[in-house]
Amino acid sequence: MPTLSNASRRSIDLFPAAGRRSGLALLAALAAAAAQPAPAGPIEDLTAQVSVASYRHILDDLLYTHPGHNRGYGAEHDLARQNIFDHFTSLGFETSLFPFQYGGSTYYNVVAVHEGFARPEEIYIVGAHYDSANNPGADDNGSGTACVMEIGRVLASHRFEATIILIAFDREEQGLYGSRAYAAANRDKDIRGMISTDMVAYNPGGANRAAIYGSSNSSPCKQALADAMTQWGGIQPTQYGSMDRSDHAPFEWEGFEAALLIEYSWGSNPHYHRSTDHVETPDYIDYDFASNMTRGTLGWLASSAVLVDAVLAGPVPGNAGVMNQWTISGAAPNTRTFFVYGLSTGSYEVPGCPGVFLNMAGPALAGSAMTDALGEAVFQRFVPSTARGRNVGLQAVQPSACFISNAVWHEFD
Repeated sequence: MPTLSNASRRSIDLFPAAGRRSGLALLAALAAAAAQPAPAGPIEDLTAQVSVASYRHILDDLLYTHPGHNRGYGAEHDLARQNIFDHFTSLGFETSLFPFQYGGSTYYNVVAVHEGFARPEEIYIVGAHYDSANNPGADDNGSGTACVMEIGRVLASHRFEATIILIAFDREEQGLYGSRAYAAANRDKDIRGMISTDMVAYNPGGANRAAIYGSSNSSPCKQALADAMTQWGGIQPTQYGSMDRSDHAPFEWEGFEAALLIEYSWGSNPHYHRSTDHVETPDYIDYDFASNMTRGTLGWLASSAVLVDAVLAGPVPGNAGVMNQWTISGAAPNTRTFFVYGLSTGSYEVPGCPGVFLNMAGPALAGSAMTDALGEAVFQRFVPSTARGRNVGLQAVQPSACFISNAVWHEFD
């Protein structure tokens, strides 16, 4: 843990002794709370919204995955693309067609953007190719495309600190042309991680295993995805090295962390690139397994882009020398919520919650409150006149749920 800076030591004097806790006391309080039995956290609640019925509807009814369909160069290719576009548009995403050239013709990726409200310049991507090897392509790769579309359905009504981009790539089967074009065009963007979901519905024997591929430079992304598959998908992942045969690879070539998520038994799939790769093949598509792969991927995305449905607002009235009030909504219900403050932005890992960071350096504890059954709480604290003219940040954290709110910065009058 970082040591308290001089600025953060001075910040301890901003609140009266009744509510003031040092950085060391903050560590102890948060660690103790994190050790308590955790209620279902916001990410658990989010991933639980993935629906097998919804996933099946997308794969069976929107992506042309029945006998005789052809998303390679058949009529179903453009029809599926339009359904994907309409799906994302109906959810309220900023949706566009990204054009690129292949073989003298123009093809399109479907790109849906869910802009982050705190760090919109930071980007996390989940993508899948919607073209097929001139067959119905139920597993390769209707299954991965349905995963991305179902993720979009679930997260559309939620807010995240960073920007999320969902992409349906085209012309993967001919050599990753859609993802190559997109990655090259966005090489100057701050892409923090990219996952390609490619073949996620074949689960022979109910093994519930997945393979994760990526270069050594993508190890942090691979490990985070593996952890998410275990925690939120109930899937046993195995990590491997590079395999430049899916749409994650062009992002790695541009220097970004990226990984391929794929069913463990993809190499022995008897319907791979065959006309029998359709949803009516008996004992083939495992919708429960594919939905769990979707839950794990969504968990990675929500934890990486930072789900912030817990919104902190205030202070009111925002003046020094009087009582001020902050409110939090959308947090885990009936949970002890701690309010911490600091004088400078930074990064401070919440004890007991690996990978969850407060957005301030050397924070101190101002106090705590219990959220009600709706996940709401009011926090009141007298702000002394010594805070006048100082920019103070306040942030809420629920260590037992490993969840934080946005940080609110305010210069007191």
